[in-house]
Amino acid sequence: MRTMSTTAHVESDGWIHVQAFPDLAGQEAEVLLVAEPRRPSTPISDIEERRSRIKAALRYLHELGLPKGESDPAEWQRQEREDRPLPGRA
Repeated sequence: MRTMSTTAHVESDGWIHVQAFPDLAGQEAEVLLVAEPRRPSTPISDIEERRSRIKAALRYLHELGLPKGESDPAEWQRQEREDRPLPGRA
């Protein structure tokens, strides 16, 4: 069995024309067709807007800087969350 994946345009009358396996021309073949509507693509303007917002957020985080003097991220997180020691653990 051979498989292929392609995108096809469904005509207004419901027909789809796909030249998939020329070597099977004139023969019968079992065909499995799974049709799923394509999601509309995101307009370029939306992508550009999202990109600029992400860049602005990354600039803001960069300006905030990293915690100074902390070499152990887990210890810094414990201090930030004010964790209490769990029973039976150090």
